[in-house]
Amino acid sequence: MTKPITISKPYIALATVWAMFILFATIANVQTLEALRLSDLFAFDKPIHMMLFGTQAWLIYRSKKQAGNTFLTTACIASFTYGILTELLQAWLTTTRFFDYFDMLANGLGCVVVWWRLRPSKRVV
Repeated sequence: MTKPITISKPYIALATVWAMFILFATIANVQTLEALRLSDLFAFDKPIHMMLFGTQAWLIYRSKKQAGNTFLTTACIASFTYGILTELLQAWLTTTRFFDYFDMLANGLGCVVVWWRLRPSKRVV
């Protein structure tokens, strides 16, 4: 008999709020970001992408209590997929933002960094 999946409600809530922030930050009109003075925050575009989607992967991973390596991989793939989706939404829904392959690469790199740091180490003695 399999154990029921237990979810950490605070982390799933944080992951959801973080996903909404990412969606706002990646879809919002550039003038909106400038009016909110958020454009300064996004001046370093690629590291910000790495941080946003790496954090998203970490939050998803932390949302499951006793998560293993398989769920870590799933969390990173889900975050990277969300990064691809936000890039596509920029191309389809906005006239002030644009699709960028290098942004997708930075999104994926942030997820890889999280995966690499959290994976169980396989040390050979």
